[in-house]
Amino acid sequence: MRRKIQKIIRFSEEEWSKVLSKAEAAGMKPAVFIRNIAANGQVRIYDLQKYQSLVAPIRGICSVMNQIAKVANSTGSIYEKDVAELRENTAEVRRLVDIFFTDLRYEAV
Repeated sequence: MRRKIQKIIRFSEEEWSKVLSKAEAAGMKPAVFIRNIAANGQVRIYDLQKYQSLVAPIRGICSVMNQIAKVANSTGSIYEKDVAELRENTAEVRRLVDIFFTDLRYEAV
């Protein structure tokens, strides 16, 4: 295929270094790599504002976990009730993080 359209683009030294590294890793010449990324690549933009609501519960859970850890470290022991609470908190943090990443996978703009 004969390419008739030519465009000039500018790179900083740092950007060009990254392009060269990535092109080499892909086994391509820089021009072929850039053309491939420009024509077939994807840029994903995420709106993370809606996930702010996950931050407060995770902070609260982590705070409780930290308090339990401090008591355990200072006394050298931990109550079975505290261990159960840590397990529940850990499961809740995992659940919230899973929600975040699952939504993120399907939210590409």
